[in-house]
Amino acid sequence: MFEKYNDNPFSNDKARVGDQFNTLIIEKYLQYCSTANSDELLESHLIPFLRDKLGIPSKLLSNAENTRGKLVYHNTSILDPKKLFWYANLLLILQENLSYIDQAWELLTDSVTSDQLSLEELVKLQHKINDNSTYQTMKDMILLATDGERISMNFVDFAMLLGKLEEIG
Repeated sequence: MFEKYNDNPFSNDKARVGDQFNTLIIEKYLQYCSTANSDELLESHLIPFLRDKLGIPSKLLSNAENTRGKLVYHNTSILDPKKLFWYANLLLILQENLSYIDQAWELLTDSVTSDQLSLEELVKLQHKINDNSTYQTMKDMILLATDGERISMNFVDFAMLLGKLEEIG
């Protein structure tokens, strides 16, 4: 799918994203800027832009609030268009693969009662299916899914992990 790890936009925010959605994103970006009477999108515009202009479903926006700060120019509240287009591309890829992600998430979280999958729950599931991966492997998987931010993952973390593992793309 991707020629090498660094080409995978789910693993590397410097990777070139495909042209598949660029025209749509640019068109919607320009429309949003025009409507907002601005040449730039602010950090506070991120979720409305993704949801209202690109039609990204709410279930894929659960991490957007935490991602906003990574998409702005240093020490400003102005979204960097290059980073915004990269992130929007990822979300559009996830949206395109939503039924597959839903099915995989449902299989994984069948016995979990919350919308987060903790490390302990993953280890229980591992034992249930007689998988012999180490505890550290399970921990590393969740850390990879969350970019090291926490030791539990939600639906979007899981979807991004599928992208990193090139299950979708």
